[in-house]
Amino acid sequence: MDQSTGRGWRGIHNHLKRLGSRLSVKGKLVLCIILVSIAPQCLLALRFFNSSKDTLVTTTQRDIYQLVQVNNELLDQQLKTVREATMNILVDKELYKIFSDSSFGGLVDRSAVEKSIHSVLTKYFGSLACVRQVDIITRPYTYSMNTRVAQYRDFFAGEQYRRLTQRDGGIVWLGKSEMADYQHSQTYLSCARLLNLVYVETSGIGTPLPEEYERAAIRVQFSDEFFMDRLEKNVASLDDGSYWLVSSGGETLVSGGGADEIPISRDEMDRIWAQGSGIIGFTGANGARMVACFDKLSQSGWMSLAVFSADALANALTAKLYNLFLGLIAVLAATSILAAALAASLVAGRIRGLDQGMAALKAGDFTTQIIDERRDEFSPLVDSFNRMSRTLRQLIDENYKARLSEQEARIQTLMMQFNPHFLYNTLNVINWRALSGGDKKTSAMIVSLSRILRYTCDVQQEQTRFADDLEWIKQYLSLMEARFQGLFTVEWAVDSACMDLRLPKLFLQPLLENCVLHGFSDRRSGGVIQIRMRLEDGDALCEVEDNGVGMSDEQARRALSGRGGSLGLYNTHQRIMLKCGDGYGFAIHEARGGGCLVRARMRADTAPEEDRRASA
Repeated sequence: MDQSTGRGWRGIHNHLKRLGSRLSVKGKLVLCIILVSIAPQCLLALRFFNSSKDTLVTTTQRDIYQLVQVNNELLDQQLKTVREATMNILVDKELYKIFSDSSFGGLVDRSAVEKSIHSVLTKYFGSLACVRQVDIITRPYTYSMNTRVAQYRDFFAGEQYRRLTQRDGGIVWLGKSEMADYQHSQTYLSCARLLNLVYVETSGIGTPLPEEYERAAIRVQFSDEFFMDRLEKNVASLDDGSYWLVSSGGETLVSGGGADEIPISRDEMDRIWAQGSGIIGFTGANGARMVACFDKLSQSGWMSLAVFSADALANALTAKLYNLFLGLIAVLAATSILAAALAASLVAGRIRGLDQGMAALKAGDFTTQIIDERRDEFSPLVDSFNRMSRTLRQLIDENYKARLSEQEARIQTLMMQFNPHFLYNTLNVINWRALSGGDKKTSAMIVSLSRILRYTCDVQQEQTRFADDLEWIKQYLSLMEARFQGLFTVEWAVDSACMDLRLPKLFLQPLLENCVLHGFSDRRSGGVIQIRMRLEDGDALCEVEDNGVGMSDEQARRALSGRGGSLGLYNTHQRIMLKCGDGYGFAIHEARGGGCLVRARMRADTAPEEDRRASA
């Protein structure tokens, strides 16, 4: 590096240094973010531009070929409709009647025949948009659907009629040049077939027109606009595209676009006809790269061609892609500038927040906290500042909640001590009066109710020994059986190994209540409740099954989500899940013989020795 170059770089360095000294921290941050973000984005966009150009050209060629295929399918659908119409007219009874009339050839009232034939032709071809004209050609006269035409001279002695007779009633697709000898006006694409009329009886038996009667021909002329409108769509998106419809004999049937003649050599055309459908590239007369998309019509055998310059297409796409590239660069630049300004503002805002927090702390407000809505590099500073005030506020809240909970617990304990005492005394008085009156059943119900209340009001423990809970359940069922006399019976199958398990208190009650109130709602007798309890895979598994109305899947989901009206079922399910974890709780199924089956899975914790001694 020579001295002049070194001095130049040092000058640039000094100039940038002076510029940097004049910028604020926010300005420097904005400038750095812009330089770091825009440069890689521009390089990526440029790479995308170079790699996408060839891909877009290939994709566009494929899209044009697909467009040619789609338009050919639409043309084929119309030509197929015409073919079917020329076949259907062969069994038209009215037309058969006209041609089988012995005086048909020498009719004087030709207008009546013209009217009848016009009506028949309109019935089969009048609604077809692709049809320009339909003629029935006889030796003495030609009958037309739309306009009145003269007789085709020497038609029955010409090449076209010979082709029709060789096809023996099959359809023949005719180019414009093939009908030029038979009319002096403009020629059109057409198809023709011999009019081999058949009279079909109601029984399905067909009677052909006798040989001695007229063997006419039917010819359908197509509108040039029908083909041109459809073929023009193949190259509508190209500035220099051309289209042709070509017969197998090489005749150009329809053409349009930028070129007058097909710029394809004979060898390439042979290749196109051999392939039938596809895309080929070739070199034009001026050495330009050309592309031909082609597809053959299945009905007529004509070939649809769309030819365009590959170089012109690449240049057009490159220009569009270049404009897109510039627009993308502009958007990236604007986005980067906006993002840089926003980032700088966010950094400055974080610093201002710390400064304000320090000022409040200096003023003696030790409960001050800086709200940290996002986690970033400033978060450790914010966390350090907030730690003391957050801890102090947390201690104050915990002390307040602890005192409030202690007061509520004391009030609840006093109320629970008063309410059961009053209830027990009242129930004893009622029990004494029942015994005095000799009503032992009522006395038994009162005793069961008293035991139920005494067990329920003991809220000191969330979990209890299953044997104690089972005793309570039996007292509860005795009351339900007394209330719903003869409605249901209970079958027990409890594994003795489960008796000393420590399980959620009263977990069976909502299941049994659901069986009686919901499952047997449409019964008066015959209800059966089966209660099974066993150990399975180290867990306690309780099954409650009934033969009631059962639950649908939607009812079961609503019941376990708290939306089905059974709050007891939902609350107990949540208690088990909170105590035991995921995978535990209730699962509702359809019973094998109808009804409902509820499985309750819980952790099998063994009750302490003192609980077992107390229960004993």
